[in-house]
Amino acid sequence: AINFIKGTIANLPADAVLDAIIDTPDNAKLVHTALDRLPDGGWRLSLEIQKLNSAPVELRAKLSMMQRIVTETWLYQWTDAV
Repeated sequence: AINFIKGTIANLPADAVLDAIIDTPDNAKLVHTALDRLPDGGWRLSLEIQKLNSAPVELRAKLSMMQRIVTETWLYQWTDAV
């Protein structure tokens, strides 16, 4: 899960409608997402991703409202390294 808690979204009204923008490469499949409001005013984006091969997966996520980006872009490289 990714918590977005600062910046523009901290001042959004409680009834704000946000959309998750999630970029996944061809070697991964986005299975499920959920976006929930946190008690402190932030938002939590939960992702379920299926890796399709052993290549690294570059993930990106951000939130938008009315087609305007309202959060930073979260980046993560998922590898098989332990």
